[in-house]
Amino acid sequence: VYSGKLAGAVSVAFLPVRASYFLFGGISFVAAAAPVAKRWFILLSAATILTISWAIGSGHHLETIAAPSAWLIVMAATLSSLPTIVRSFLNSVQVQFLGRVSYSTYLFHGPVIAVVQHAVWHWVNPDNQVKLLVLTIIGSVPLIILVSYLSWRFIERPGQKFGHLRQNG
Repeated sequence: VYSGKLAGAVSVAFLPVRASYFLFGGISFVAAAAPVAKRWFILLSAATILTISWAIGSGHHLETIAAPSAWLIVMAATLSSLPTIVRSFLNSVQVQFLGRVSYSTYLFHGPVIAVVQHAVWHWVNPDNQVKLLVLTIIGSVPLIILVSYLSWRFIERPGQKFGHLRQNG
C-alpha cells in the first residue's frame, strides 16, 4: 500500500512493493464470490480504504484516485449486467485492431512522440506548454497508429507465421 515510499528504499523486485496488486486480486476474488448485496459493499469499502492508504503512503492524492477508480470500473463491468456490452465493445473491429498493434504501439510510441515533439519545436515553436502538448498529441496519435500498424504488418505478423511454421514443421 505504501509502495512509493517502499520502492525508494528497496529494489523494485522486492515483493512488498507489488503487494497492493495481490491485495486488489484477493479483494476482487472475495467480491466476485460474495452475494450481490455484499459485493458492492466490499468493493466500495475496499476502494475507499485503499485510496486513503495510498494517499497517506504516496502523498500523490490525485494519482491515488486513479487506480481504485479504474479497478471499480472494471469490477462493475465484469460483475454486473454490463459484460455483454463490454464484450461487444471489446469485439469491435477498432478495438481488435488496437489489440493487434498494441505491442508495436508500446515499442514505438516513445520514439514517435520524441520525433513529433522535436518537429513541433523546430517548425511551429509554440509559445507555451499547452500548445506543445496539443500539437504533439495531434501529430503523434495518427503517426503512432501508422507506425504500429506497419510494424505489426511487416515485422510481427511475418515473425509469428515463421514461428508457427517452424513449430509445426
